[in-house]
Amino acid sequence: MTPESSPPTRGCSDQGVGVGGQIGYFRRNHFVPVPEVSSLAELNEMVEQWERQDDARRIGSRSRTIAEDFALERPMLMPLPQEPFETGRLCRSHSASLRSPRPMT
Repeated sequence: MTPESSPPTRGCSDQGVGVGGQIGYFRRNHFVPVPEVSSLAELNEMVEQWERQDDARRIGSRSRTIAEDFALERPMLMPLPQEPFETGRLCRSHSASLRSPRPMT
């Protein structure tokens, strides 16, 4: 699998009804205020419960639920890669008192 990025598209934000809009909806409705949990496992359980609840939700005036739309889309998705891969990168940063942090190269 080769990681690729695509250029930002017009209107790409957490507004609207597309994927970005639903990410924003999920964040605003489940992570504001930040949930208090005692472990990552507890947070993951909460997120799974919220996802199950959202599966029954309809977006706007759509006739199908989120789960029904996903069931139609699922066969068109590519399978996940067999081998594990890093999805992030850790880096050190520093900042002066009046500046934003900058990655150290």
